[in-house]
Amino acid sequence: MQLLLKVVLPLSTPIIAVLMMFYGVGRWNGYFAAMIYLSDRELFPLQLILREILVQNQMGDAANQAMMNSNQSEINMIKQSIKYAVVVVSSVPVLIFYPIVSKYFEKGIMVGAIKG
Repeated sequence: MQLLLKVVLPLSTPIIAVLMMFYGVGRWNGYFAAMIYLSDRELFPLQLILREILVQNQMGDAANQAMMNSNQSEINMIKQSIKYAVVVVSSVPVLIFYPIVSKYFEKGIMVGAIKG
């Protein structure tokens, strides 16, 4: 047990950190389970709302191409701006989380590089 705590666990910290990061990003980006189980729109997670915005915008593109006038192009530009803003806002937690975990990547590389 002492060998596990003093040797194996410190050496496997970078691997554990990477696996936790991959799991966290997967859970953050997951929308399918919420789409299946939730019917109340107030309980939808951010990723499901983002999916709805993106799907609605793609469905409207064919109709928007047919009726392209100056007012419609302004509405199109607003739709695109909202879509990009939602994508950026939904990516911010992952972008904040990655630098915190990156120190474990660096530590893992340095531990493997030390010869002695």
